[in-house]
Amino acid sequence: MDFDKDKFYLGKLCHHNHKWNELEQSLRYCSINRCVQCIKENRPTPEQQRAQYQKNREKRLQTAKKCRDMNPQRVKESQKKYREKNKEKIKAYMKKWEETNKEKRSDYHSKYYSENSELISERRKSYFKTEKGKLTARRTSKRRKARKRGVHLVNYTDKQIRERYEQFQNSCAYCCKNVKLFRDHFIPVSKGGPDCLGNIVPACLICNSSKQNADPMEWYKSQEFYSLTQWKKILKILGKTELNYTQIPLF
Repeated sequence: MDFDKDKFYLGKLCHHNHKWNELEQSLRYCSINRCVQCIKENRPTPEQQRAQYQKNREKRLQTAKKCRDMNPQRVKESQKKYREKNKEKIKAYMKKWEETNKEKRSDYHSKYYSENSELISERRKSYFKTEKGKLTARRTSKRRKARKRGVHLVNYTDKQIRERYEQFQNSCAYCCKNVKLFRDHFIPVSKGGPDCLGNIVPACLICNSSKQNADPMEWYKSQEFYSLTQWKKILKILGKTELNYTQIPLF
């Protein structure tokens, strides 16, 4: 029987007389100079390993954290190497996790957006000033224009948009923040929503980015800033009700 010479070697017989291939020698690990068979026989069962881990869990976590803090560059390189080697595995795991934790994922993103709105806004501004960001913006704009050409379209004027903003006191229709506003298609264009005044409300960058192509009612009700009064106001201005809020407006 062959063995890996980089990992094992034949040494003196161990105390338990574990002979390798009937020879008067034991197969030993090069790294720790111990008998392979002895280690296998003394190895704890999976149940014992789990019990031992739970018993020393806090201590192990603290030791691991201390090690990471002392070697940040090494940890970063190790994580990068692991991600590159296991791209498909990580992708499959994340897809499965997102499918089984939709509410948890939505709550996490909503909380993160609300707590870091200014930071996210600054990051976006910095990103779109770079060459890569400008290229991304152009591609996104082209895709959006292509989608708009494929849906119902009714032209509207800048004056009508200003009046629509004033109906919401020049604040975000969803979170009510008085910040820079963008035109949000209440029923997403990607879901067949028309590009017309009856489908447009003002939204801040955070809400507009977070909502994307989600169902407006489901998305809004999952936000921390959800308000029944504000939701009814949005529906009233758009000429909708709880029962027909997904109805496609014609103008």
